[in-house]
Amino acid sequence: MKDLAVFSRSLIKLTFFATLFITPFIFTSLTSELFEIPKMIFVYFITATLLCLYVIYCLSIKKVLITKNPVLIFSICFILALGISTIFSTDHHLSVFGYYTRLNGSLFSSICYIVIFFVITSVISKKEVIEGIKFLVLSALAVSIWGIPGHFGYDPNCYVLVGKFTSTCWREEFQPTLRIFSTFGQPNWLGAFLTMTIPLAVSIAITSRGFQKIFFSTTTLVIFLALIFSNSRSAFLSLIISMFLFAILLGWKKIKTSFVTLLLIFTGCLVLLGIFGKPLWERNLEAIRQNLFFTKTEVNQDKTPKPTSTRSATPASTSLESGGTESGTIRLIVWQGAIDIFKNSPIIGSGPETFATVYYKFRPKEHNNTTEWNFLYNKAHNEYLNYLAGSGLVGTISYLFLIFSIIFLISKNIFNSLNQTRILQLGLLSGSISYLIVNFFGFSVAVTSLIFFIIPAISYVLSNDNKNYQIKVPKKIIFPNTIIIATVFIIYVFLALTVSRIVLADIYYARYQKEIGNGKITKALKNVQTAAITSPYFEPIYYAEIAYAASLAAENSFDTDKENFIKLSETSLSLALNDSPNNLSLWRKAQSIYFELSISDSKYLDLAINAGKITTTLAPTDPATFYNLGLIEKTANKKEDAKKSFSQALRLKPDYIEAKTELELVN
Repeated sequence: MKDLAVFSRSLIKLTFFATLFITPFIFTSLTSELFEIPKMIFVYFITATLLCLYVIYCLSIKKVLITKNPVLIFSICFILALGISTIFSTDHHLSVFGYYTRLNGSLFSSICYIVIFFVITSVISKKEVIEGIKFLVLSALAVSIWGIPGHFGYDPNCYVLVGKFTSTCWREEFQPTLRIFSTFGQPNWLGAFLTMTIPLAVSIAITSRGFQKIFFSTTTLVIFLALIFSNSRSAFLSLIISMFLFAILLGWKKIKTSFVTLLLIFTGCLVLLGIFGKPLWERNLEAIRQNLFFTKTEVNQDKTPKPTSTRSATPASTSLESGGTESGTIRLIVWQGAIDIFKNSPIIGSGPETFATVYYKFRPKEHNNTTEWNFLYNKAHNEYLNYLAGSGLVGTISYLFLIFSIIFLISKNIFNSLNQTRILQLGLLSGSISYLIVNFFGFSVAVTSLIFFIIPAISYVLSNDNKNYQIKVPKKIIFPNTIIIATVFIIYVFLALTVSRIVLADIYYARYQKEIGNGKITKALKNVQTAAITSPYFEPIYYAEIAYAASLAAENSFDTDKENFIKLSETSLSLALNDSPNNLSLWRKAQSIYFELSISDSKYLDLAINAGKITTTLAPTDPATFYNLGLIEKTANKKEDAKKSFSQALRLKPDYIEAKTELELVN
C-alpha cells in the first residue's frame, strides 16, 4: 500500500502542475470553437483524474484527508445555491452544462473547480504549491511569447490553422496586429489572465535569488508587454489597482530590501509603455474623457475570433464588437436587461447560464437604437449582474460570500506569514483582486475561473501545509491493492471515456458546420447525427441541426427518401424543443426548418408561423423576430398578418429599412 500511496500522490502532484501549465495554452482547430471548449473539456479531464487519484491515495494510506479550509464550506453553499437555481431554471440543459460555446459558469463547471480546489488543499504540500505558482507564471510566459509575434503580423495561431506564419487568417476586426489574443481567442480574456499572473511573477522575482531572480523579473516584463499588446483597458486598470495594493501591503521596509529588483521591473514596464503603449494610452484617455472605461472600439468579450480561411471559432455572432454605437452605452443597456431579469425572478433567478435565452424577453427597447441591435448576447458582460440574473439573490449572495471568504483567507494568511511566504500571499491576493475588477466589465472564462479557485487553495497550503482532518478508513472496508486499483481504474476509464465522447461529439459537430457551410448536405447530416449519438448526454443543438440538415435534404429528394428526411426532421426538432422549450435560438431554428419543409409540403407554413409567434413572445422587443415572422406570413399569403408584423418591427425600430420595404410591398 505504501508504494501505491507514493505513486498516486506523485501523479496528483504532476496533474496539479499540468493543470497550471497546460490549461492556458490549450486550443485546437478540431473543435467547433477553437479556444474555450478545448480548455473546459481539459478541466473536465483534470477533475476526473484528480478525483480518482485522491480516492486511491486515501485508501492506500487508510485515511480520508479533508481540508479544514473555510472556503470549502462557502464553496459547497455556492454549489447548493446554483443547484437550487438549476432545479427551477428556465432551461435545465444550459444551467447544467452551460452555453455551448462557453461551458464555463454552469453547475457542472463550478463543481469541477471545487473538486480541484478540494484535492489541492487536501493533498498538495507547501513546497509543491510554490512550484505550482512558478508553473503558472511559466504558462503565462509561454502564452505571452506565443501571442506577441501576432502584434507584428506573425501570429503562430495562423500557422497552426492554415500553415502560414502570418496574421491574415483572421477577419479584419480580429487582427492581432491591433489586439493580440494568443491562445485565449479574445484580448480581454488574455488580459484578465495576464493581470492575475503578473503579481505572482513579481512575488517570485522578489523571493528568488541568482538566475531565478533575473529570469522571473524578465518574465514579468514579457508578460507585461503581452498585456500592452492585448490593449485591454479593463485588464490594465485592474493591474494598476492590484499592484498598488501589492506595494502598500508589501511595506516600505521590504520595498527597500528588494529595491533594485522592483526598480528594474518598474522601469522596464515604463519603457515598454513608452515604446509600445500609445494605443493603450489613447484608449484609456478616451475612456477618461467619456467617464467610462469602455469605448466603441472595445472588442466583445462574448465573441472569439473567426478565421477567414477556416471555419469560425464560434458558431454565433455576438455583441459589443464592431464599432458603431459606443460600447459603454450598449453595456449599460445590457446591464439594465440583466437587472430586469433579476426583478422578474429575484430569489433564484432564471437559472445559471440562461442569459442567452432570457435576456431577449427583457431586452430594453433602447437596444434597437444601437448599431449592434441584432447580435446575440450570451452574457451580461458583468459577472456579478450575470449571477444576479441567472441565480438571483440566493446564488449572488452565496457567490459574494465565497469571494469574501477567499479574500479574508488570503488576507489573514498575509499577516500570519513571514518573509517569502508573505510575499507570495501578496501575489495571490493581488491576482484575486485583478480577477474581481476585470469581471466588473466582463465575465470569467475557463482559465480565469480555474485560477480563481486554485489561488485560495495555494494560499491555504502555504500557511497550513496540509493540516487537515484525517478520518481513518475502517478495516472492514480495506481491500487488497488489486481490488482498489481495479475498481477506481474502471471508474476512471468510464469518466475519461465520457469526457472523450464530449470531445469527439464536438469534433463531429465541427465537421458538420464545415460541410453544411459548403453545401454538402448529406455529409453534414451524417456528421451531426454521429455527434448526437457520440455525446454522453442529450445535446439539443445537435438535434436541432439534424432537423435542419434533414429539411435541406428533403428539399432535394424524392418519394420515400423525401418522406424519411421529413420524418427525421420533425422528430429531431421535437426532441430538441422538448428538452429546451424556452430556448429562443432553437425556436428561431425551428422557424427556418419548418419554412424549408414547407417547400415540400405547404402545411409546414402554419408551423413556421407558429414558431415565429413563439419567438416574438420570447423576444418581444426584438424587431427581427417580427420581421422574420412577417416574411413567412407574406409567403403564406396572409398579407394582413404580415402588415401587422412588419409594422410592429418598425415601431420597435423606425429605421429598419428592410421592414419598411416589405411593408410597402404588401400594402
